[in-house]
Amino acid sequence: MQIPQDKIDEILNAADIVDVLSKYIRLQRSGANFRAVCPFHEEKTPSFMVSPKKQIYHCFGCGAGGNALKFVMDFGKLTFIDAIKELAKEYGISLPTQNDQKQEENEEYYQITALAAKYYSENLLNIKVYKTGDEYLKKRKISLNSYKTFNLGYSPQGSGGKLIDYFKKNKVDQNKAIELGILGKSEDGRIYERFSGRLIFTIFSATGREIAFAGRILEDRKDTGKYVNSPENPIYHKGRVLYGLSHAKEEIRRLDYAVLVEGYLDVITLHQNGIKNVVAVSGTSLTEEQVRLLSRFTKNFYLIFDSDSAGYKAAMRSIEVLLKQNVNIKIVNLPEDEDPDSFVRERGKSIFDNEIKTAKDFIDFQYMIFEKRGAFNDADKMTQAIRDMVKPIAYMPDELRKTVMIKNISSKFDLRESLIVTEIEKILKSEPEVVFRGDDLPANKIVSRQNQQIKESSAEIKLPPEITINETELIRILLEGNLDILNFVFFFVTPEEFFDPSNFAIIEVIYDIHISENPVTISTVSNKLTDEKFKSYLRSLFVDSHSYSAGLDDYFSPGPKNEVFKSAVDIVRKFKLIRIENAIREVNLKVKAASGEQLMRLFSEIKALNDEKSSLNYRFSEIKLKSKPN
Repeated sequence: MQIPQDKIDEILNAADIVDVLSKYIRLQRSGANFRAVCPFHEEKTPSFMVSPKKQIYHCFGCGAGGNALKFVMDFGKLTFIDAIKELAKEYGISLPTQNDQKQEENEEYYQITALAAKYYSENLLNIKVYKTGDEYLKKRKISLNSYKTFNLGYSPQGSGGKLIDYFKKNKVDQNKAIELGILGKSEDGRIYERFSGRLIFTIFSATGREIAFAGRILEDRKDTGKYVNSPENPIYHKGRVLYGLSHAKEEIRRLDYAVLVEGYLDVITLHQNGIKNVVAVSGTSLTEEQVRLLSRFTKNFYLIFDSDSAGYKAAMRSIEVLLKQNVNIKIVNLPEDEDPDSFVRERGKSIFDNEIKTAKDFIDFQYMIFEKRGAFNDADKMTQAIRDMVKPIAYMPDELRKTVMIKNISSKFDLRESLIVTEIEKILKSEPEVVFRGDDLPANKIVSRQNQQIKESSAEIKLPPEITINETELIRILLEGNLDILNFVFFFVTPEEFFDPSNFAIIEVIYDIHISENPVTISTVSNKLTDEKFKSYLRSLFVDSHSYSAGLDDYFSPGPKNEVFKSAVDIVRKFKLIRIENAIREVNLKVKAASGEQLMRLFSEIKALNDEKSSLNYRFSEIKLKSKPN
C-alpha cells in the first residue's frame, strides 16, 4: 500500500505527540515539556523527555527518540504502514482506498499461510490424536511454551485430505494454496498435502507474520528428503528471511550482538534456554540481503557452524558475505559432534555464554582449522591456506580493519606485510565475476571487482559523465516511490553495481527500505542517511527533477502499461550495458599481454560478454514492446 507524503504529513500534524504518547505511558509535566520513565529500557529516574513545541521525544538514558509515528512503531513493534493506519484511525483520517492489487493479493496469501499454521499447530497440540510429532519434540526437550512461541505444528501422515477439507470450509482459493506450496498438484491433477507426515516449523517475517513452512520427517526414510520447504512465492523470498528474527530482534538490539546458527531447533532450544538473540538462515546460504536485514539491529555477529568440512565451508562463505557488509565477526567453535541444540541442552546457558566470551576472530578460527588439518606441514598446502585466509580480507571496505587483519596474518606466518598487500591487489584485479542465477532471471549480472576500487578511490578517479548521469536517473525514478518500478529495477540491478560513491550510499538505503516493505520517499531515504554530505547530494538531485516526477502522477495499475515504465526500462538497459561494456574493456586489456590457452580463454570471455549484451538488448526490447502506453 502506497500512502502519499501529504497524507502522512496530515496524520503527523493531527497526531499531537503528548496526546499520542499519553495513551501508552504516564507523562508528567516538567516546565514546558513532559517527562516519563522510558518504556524502551529499565530505569528508576525518568530520563524520557517529550517536547510539545518540537513534537519530538528523546530519552537521555538509552538515546531513543523521534516523532509520534516513530513512537507508535517502536512501542507497538509495528511496521511503518501499520503505525500510519493506527494513527489515521485514531484521528479519523481516511487513507487512500485504491489499494494496489498486488498488496491485496499478498494479504490473501498471508491469510492462507496463517490458516495453515493454525491447522498444523492444532494437530500438534491435540496429542491424543496426533502424538508422533509431540514425542519427537519431547525427546529434544522442547517445552509447550516453545510450541506456542514458534507456532510449531504437525501434518499427520495419510490424513485423508483433512487440510484440503479445512481449506474448503474456510473458502480458501486452492490455486493460491498450491502456489504457496502448502498443497501440491500431481501430473494427473490430484491435489495433495505437501507436508504430510512431517513436523512443521512455521517461518515468520521480521515483523512476525507467517510466510512459509519447513516440514521435517520424524523417522528414517530413504524415499524422501529430510526436509520439505515452502517454495519462493509472492510473500516468501528465502534469501531475505532469517528464521527466528521476529522473536530475537529486540534482544539482539539490547545485547548488541546476534548469534547465527544453522538449524531451526538450534534457534528454538537456545531461545528456550534464555539465549534469545539467535537466528538461523532459512534454507539457503547466508545472503547479503539477510546481512543487511540483521545489520539494522546490530553490527556484531557470532557464527556457530558444524565442525565438519561442510560446516567449515558454510562458515567461510558466510564470513566473506559478512565482511563485505563491514560487520564484526566472531566464530564460536563448539566441540566436535556437538551442535548448539545438543550443547545447550546438555551443558546449559552459562557454559554457552562462556563459549561466546571466548569466541575466535575469523583469522584465528581459520588458522586453527588449517593447523588441525596439517596444512602447515606442507609448503604448497600452507601457501594455499594463506591465500584462503587473505581472500576474505580483500573485499573489506574498512581500510583500518583491513590493515589490522594484514598485520595479524603477517605475524602468524612471519611474512612481510607487503607480500599480503600484493596478494590482495591480485585478488582485486582479477577478472570480472559473471554470476549465473537461473533461466528465469534477467540478463546475467556482471559485476566488476573494480567497482569497489572505484568507490574507494573516487577522490582520485573522475567517473565518465554517462555513468554518473545514468545512476542519478535511476535514483530519481526510484525515489518517486512507485512500487512496480521499484520491483522491476531491483529485479535487474543490485546496489553493488553502482560506481559513484554518493549514488552507492543512496541506492543501498533505497534498497533496504524497499525490501523492508516501507514507502520509498526522499524523506524516508534522507532520514536513514547518516552522512550530511550524502543528504545534501540527495537534495541536489531534485532541484530540476520535475521532468521525472510529472509522468508518475498518473499512477498505473500493476504491470508495465505506461510511458514512465518504458523510461525505467531504458534507464536500466543503459545501466546494464555500461557495465557489460566496461567488463569487455577489462578483458581486452588482458588480451594484449596474453598468449596460448590464456588468450583463447579471454576470447571466449569476450564472446560470452557480447552474447550477454545481445541477449540483454533483446530481453529489454521485448519488455518495452509489451508495455502499452495508457
